[in-house]
Amino acid sequence: MTMEKNDQGMSYQQLISQLKTMRDKIQIHKELTGELHLLDTQYYYICSQERKGLLQTIDLPESKEKT
Repeated sequence: MTMEKNDQGMSYQQLISQLKTMRDKIQIHKELTGELHLLDTQYYYICSQERKGLLQTIDLPESKEKT
């Protein structure tokens, strides 16, 4: 294949490179969106359990570090 430019001034190789980059970005976006949905679901579940009074208090030990 030759490196001829199309109407927008990109060669075939540049176009393929751009499409691969876009595909990678879309995949990352899908993964992040899935994680965000999971975090939202967990947050709202915890909030609903708290409103119902079903969460127990967690006692944390005192920190030995001085700030």
